Amino acid sequence: MWASVIRRAAVDWVLYRSHPSPKLRQLGEEAGAWLFQGPEEPQDSAGVFASVCQSLNIEMEGMRDRIRAISEADARKLRGLEFDDEDL
Repeated sequence: MWASVIRRAAVDWVLYRSHPSPKLRQLGEEAGAWLFQGPEEPQDSAGVFASVCQSLNIEMEGMRDRIRAISEADARKLRGLEFDDEDL
């Protein structure tokens, strides 16, 4: 489940962080805040990106680098794996 959450947050960040729609832009900004939260955030709480990465046994900065490298076209392909996504 957490891998799907990371995928969805990455898609939202790539596609919506600069979107003209305030609603969609907010989704992108919230996804970015979760994905790229600073070290001042509690890292040992459930649901925090660092904890999620740890539970999946993946290196957090490596995952962030991979997310930053996702193109808009790739994000659209990943978004296609979701259901009823077009109604946002």
